[in-house]
Amino acid sequence: MLGLLVVGIAGFFVAQSYINKPSVIEKIRTVFSQKFGGELNFKDASFNLFNGLNIYQLRLSAEEAGNNTPPFLSIQKVVLEYSPLSLLRKKIKITNITLDRPSLHFIHQGDSWLLPQPKSNFIKHALTLSTGHNTFVILLDNINLNNAAVSISSNGANDELFLADGINVNGQLLVSENQGSAEGSVSIRTMKFGPSLTLSDVSSTISYANDEIHFTKLNGNAYGGTAEGAITIPASTEKPNQNYGVYLHFNNIDFPSLVKDFKANPELMHAKVDFYCDLWGDINHPSLIQGKGYFESKQVQLTGFKVLDIIGNLLNQPNLRNTKFDTVHGSFKIADDQLTFYSLEIISPNLKISASGSVKYDETIDFDALLTVNPSLIQQIPANVAEQFSTQPDGSKSISFKVSGMPGTPICNLADKLYGKPPEPAPAPVPAQ
Repeated sequence: MLGLLVVGIAGFFVAQSYINKPSVIEKIRTVFSQKFGGELNFKDASFNLFNGLNIYQLRLSAEEAGNNTPPFLSIQKVVLEYSPLSLLRKKIKITNITLDRPSLHFIHQGDSWLLPQPKSNFIKHALTLSTGHNTFVILLDNINLNNAAVSISSNGANDELFLADGINVNGQLLVSENQGSAEGSVSIRTMKFGPSLTLSDVSSTISYANDEIHFTKLNGNAYGGTAEGAITIPASTEKPNQNYGVYLHFNNIDFPSLVKDFKANPELMHAKVDFYCDLWGDINHPSLIQGKGYFESKQVQLTGFKVLDIIGNLLNQPNLRNTKFDTVHGSFKIADDQLTFYSLEIISPNLKISASGSVKYDETIDFDALLTVNPSLIQQIPANVAEQFSTQPDGSKSISFKVSGMPGTPICNLADKLYGKPPEPAPAPVPAQ
């Protein structure tokens, strides 16, 4: 959209170059403000029929935007080069366009986006230009964005849902039967999803076709590991379905670094994690995210989970939280304001904890769990307690229990199932005489 807006303005300049500059500038402001249903302004512009066009400090704002609202689009400088001989064939062939520090702000306020409201789909119709006497076809060979930024926020720009900055794009705009498509490569210094999840040094291919923007072959760094994936974003207000999609695969990321960004306790788990997620939703309701995913980690220490202290005390394993578990893995979905785990397994040579349940956005937990222990471990607990376990075909013992409450102060009914009441605390050691 950035390139097409400037292409249209540039075409207007070229096609009407015989008009004096103040008249052209004012006419451009009027025509494109009406076309976009917003307010278009720029500080200055210079044009030479043989060299090209420069535009300085371009701004495009929604009509209803307040004075404290950032403009939908701002560009510090536009440099455009074109082939004047193409005018003889009623074409405006733009060989190169460079946009310096362009910035896009998508703000969701109430039930709608605070955006300019175009009178028609500009992406489809801006590739031709009528001056009243002639109609020109606009062709663009190369477009470059230098140090661009894109942000998506809700609640009047107070709640940032997405931010990408340090964006550099090189690509082509192709024209076929008045339809536009674009393709190119992009590098991004920082890409941030919500207040926490961050990628850095991202590279990707980018394309626009069929009213959708696609980021494919996306690669970046994240939390000491790597990330790859793809993103699809709708780019038309005319389609009934405005669904976006994000697929990300994180490999070998440092879990404490990840949860620290989420303002959670980094001591919960010490491990490297592989993590997959598919996220999707309606672009008109950006905060209602849905998704599903899977994670897996090897050689894990779960030092910050209080439930392990409860289980360890009941099984005469007081250092259970310092155990290195062979594997922790699980699958989940995101919907209805909660994180639902289809499965969650914590496995060591002596025991396995299997669980399914939910974590609500207020951090309330509700899990059904199954504790399975091997025969050597069952021998370390009192016989009357061991009788409460069921024997499995492989000789292991298992018992089901529930966990609820908050992660820092969990409520667990395992003691009640094993003892009929919470066990008495161990007596204090007698001092040596």
